[in-house]
Amino acid sequence: MLDAVVIVEISSECSGLAQRGGLGSVIWGLCDQFVRAGHETILVMPFYPEISAAVEQLRTFAVEFGGKKYPVTLFYRQHFGIQLYLIHNDTFFRGEYGDVYIDSRRLQRGHFEDDAKRFAFFSRAACDFLLQLAAEKNINAVHCHDWHTAFVLFLMKKHPRYAELCTPVSYTH
Repeated sequence: MLDAVVIVEISSECSGLAQRGGLGSVIWGLCDQFVRAGHETILVMPFYPEISAAVEQLRTFAVEFGGKKYPVTLFYRQHFGIQLYLIHNDTFFRGEYGDVYIDSRRLQRGHFEDDAKRFAFFSRAACDFLLQLAAEKNINAVHCHDWHTAFVLFLMKKHPRYAELCTPVSYTH
């Protein structure tokens, strides 16, 4: 068995919490197997209204996005050995944006316009959280899943604020 490592999974969904398709099952399976292998496993997701698990509020921080600062509240829970961090913001994950995925056509906006904004914001908030986490833990790997979180990798590679995340971290997609 390999030495335990710290693995961060970033996803829009996970089985047992909020799931719409196969991605949620994949995330659950990966996290479960990493935990069984003895690795410290962290899952970062948006905090959708349908997530009913009891959580602990950890802290609030501001995220710059689109020329504005938005408050983000970070919630935490142990979930079957997985360290679950939920990112909450009313603008992007409540009200008409309260579902896992948004039907922009029904709202008479461009295809995927709403989800593109929401998950770009989530990616930025996840990167800000990763900076906080990296101050506490030696992160060995960051896995981003599907297009919803691909912007995390771009920010880590190209944005000067997140450059330090690339050095000790392997990033995969």
